[in-house]
Amino acid sequence: MRTARHVGLQAADALAYVVVLTGALFLVGSAFSLALGQGFVGTKYLLFFVGFGMFGYAAFLLRPKPPWKGDNDGERAVSGAGETTETEAQDKPTHRLANRLLPANMRLPPDQRLSAGAKMLLAAIAVLATSYVMEAVFNVAY
Repeated sequence: MRTARHVGLQAADALAYVVVLTGALFLVGSAFSLALGQGFVGTKYLLFFVGFGMFGYAAFLLRPKPPWKGDNDGERAVSGAGETTETEAQDKPTHRLANRLLPANMRLPPDQRLSAGAKMLLAAIAVLATSYVMEAVFNVAY
């Protein structure tokens, strides 16, 4: 049952993930770019290219499950060696850190959160938007 509180908690969880991933990419990119003497230009380009890579990966994660791997008459398909379940995907370090940012009463179990693909798509949009804002608003250009 999806209540307004549940949707709000999903949004807060997704926002925490977006902030953690975008912030980490910005900090790592800035550290390398400043160390190489490029200023924030290198950070802007890193965010741009990584953002598009994340966008493609999110599209890959969000693709529908093939019919031969889905549920047929209540039977669950056995996942292959290289496949991960949604609960395992939600237990990655980035997801755990984002979950720790939320107060205890706002944390959702992994099976009630947005999918990893949906959160990756939102993070990709935020990373690309950060790159754009760096250029359009803060005039970080080469």
